[in-house]
This record gives sequence, structure tokens and C-alpha cells, in this order.
Amino acid sequence: MKKILSSVFLLSLLSNCVYTKNIVMSDIDSQRLNGKTIATVFRDKSDMTLKTPFHAAMLGGFLVHWNMVSQGNKIVKENNIEDPAFLISQKLKDSLVKNYKLEALSINNQKEVSSYNVDKISNSYKEFVDYVIDVRNLNWGISYVSGDISNYAITYSSEFKLIDVKNKMVVAENSCTYTPYKKYPKNIILEDNAKILKQEFLGAANACAKMFIESNLKLK
Repeated sequence: MKKILSSVFLLSLLSNCVYTKNIVMSDIDSQRLNGKTIATVFRDKSDMTLKTPFHAAMLGGFLVHWNMVSQGNKIVKENNIEDPAFLISQKLKDSLVKNYKLEALSINNQKEVSSYNVDKISNSYKEFVDYVIDVRNLNWGISYVSGDISNYAITYSSEFKLIDVKNKMVVAENSCTYTPYKKYPKNIILEDNAKILKQEFLGAANACAKMFIESNLKLK
């Protein structure tokens, strides 16, 4: 219970207080990447939310947010839904490895990172790799469609950082908000082990990864 309440508080902070710069990787930083080592930041899956007309009618509040998180996490657990941040991280890593001949290291057996502070992340990884990719969900969930409460659509936004851990420096950074074009009744989006929901989040991950790769890493 305490963990869930803490997660709701953190979710609220992230939604209201995150400021992301738009940093395009420079030519100098691109040159420095060649032949280096890279990994993805390992942290626990973030909370997913389910927002229904009932939640909206309650006009927010701590217990309403807690219920949204509780119901969203239940959907994730019961349907084994992959974290979009993980999917984005993998795509970014694959692209960087391919273009810069990096050595990708798997260090997910080390202590889980809970901080979003660049200095603390760098201290955790500097003995293992030269660079890390840090992608986190700012908001991911399912929400009823305003003006059409019989239908639901996903909500998704994320933040990406490429960190030079030796110098404790962010060399590329941006945020992405994905707006879907499709909507579904809740029972449809969750049927067949949430098949449609997984497809929608995969689409969000692909769209955000493409934006980060092309806009901030200057790759194709």
C-alpha cells in the first residue's frame, strides 16, 4: 500500500514538474561515440493508469489517483504488457550500436537505478560503460475519450537522455508525446490478452523512438 501511494505521489510530481531540454547531439559528441561501450538504464517498470469517467467525475484527489494507478497496474500485470520505455531504449541502443560500432553491454543484474539525476546515474554506471540510454515514461495509460465516454484511447509521453557517464553530461535529450488516432470500447481494447492495447503502446514506442533517433541523434 505504501509503495503504491508513493508511486502515485511520484507520478503526480513527474506529470507536473518535469522539464526536458531539446538537445541535438553535436558532431563532436558523435565522433566521440565511435567504438565506445553503451547500456540502457535499468529501473523498475513505472505505473500505468486507467482513467474512467468515474475518475473524472470525482475531480481528482489522492485516492482517485491511487485508484487509477491500481487499476492500470492490474491491467499490466494480468496481460503482461511491455513497458514502452524499455521498447524505446532497445530501439535507440540498436540504432546507436549499428551506426557507431558500439559495444552494447548487458548490466541489468546490477543494482536497480531509482534516481533520475544525471550525476547519480553516471556514478552508478561509470565503472561499467561509457554511455547510457535513459528513457522513462512520463505518462502512460488508458483514458476515456472526452466527448465520447464509451470509447478509450492510450495516453503516452516519455523522456529520453543519452548520457556520457564518464563526464556526467547529457549529449542528447528530448521528450515525446504520442497522440493516437484510434479509439475503442474498453472491453475491445482489453480483449484477447489486451492485444490491441499492446499494439497501441508498440506504435507509441516506435513513433517516439523514431523521433528521438532522427531529431536528436541525427540518424535514420
